[in-house]
Amino acid sequence: MQTQLTKKYTQIISSLQKQGALSFPMPSSPGIRQTIKEAKEWLKDAENELPSMPAGDTLPILEGYDLLHRICHATPAPAAMLRTWTDKAFQALIKGDKSICRSKLAAFLAPLIARNPQAIDPRHIAWYADVTTRWVNQLKRTGTFPGETPEEIRRRLGILLRADLFAHLGSSQNTEKSRWLRQNKISGVSINS
Repeated sequence: MQTQLTKKYTQIISSLQKQGALSFPMPSSPGIRQTIKEAKEWLKDAENELPSMPAGDTLPILEGYDLLHRICHATPAPAAMLRTWTDKAFQALIKGDKSICRSKLAAFLAPLIARNPQAIDPRHIAWYADVTTRWVNQLKRTGTFPGETPEEIRRRLGILLRADLFAHLGSSQNTEKSRWLRQNKISGVSINS
C-alpha cells in the first residue's frame, strides 16, 4: 500500500503545483478544490494504512502527511500522531530494522524540527543533533564518509548542506560546505538547497 500512497501523493502534489496552489495565498478554482478533496481522502487513507506498514515505509508517508495536512487544514499534522510514528521508526532502528537508516530518519526529522519542533519528542531532537554533530566532525576530520555508499553520502550531505552549521563551523560554513561538495564529487546539490 505504501507504493500506492506514495504514487497518489506525488500525483496530488504535482496537480497542486501545476494549478499554482502551492503559493500563498492559495488561489481558488474548481480544480484546486477537487485536488484538496483528493488530498483529504489521501490523509484518511494514510491514517488507515500507517498501523500496518513496516516502520521503514512510514517515513515518506509521514512527510507527505504533514505537508498535505498543512495544505488541507492550514495546520500542522497532529503532534501526537507525528510523535507516535516517529517513535515507531526509532524503535525499529534500535531493534536493527534495516529498512530504517540514520540518514533517512535524520532527513525526515530535519524539516519537522525546523517547522514544528513541538511535534517532535525532545529525545529525537537530541538524537538528530548528535547524529549531525558526528557527521560534521567526520567531515571536518576527513572531508568524506569513508565506506559509505554514494547514496548515503548524498543523503548525509543534503541534510548538512541545508542545515545552519554556524555552531559547528562559524562564519566559514559556506566555505566548508563547498569543500565537502568538491571532496565528495557531488553534483546537483547546492548549499542551502
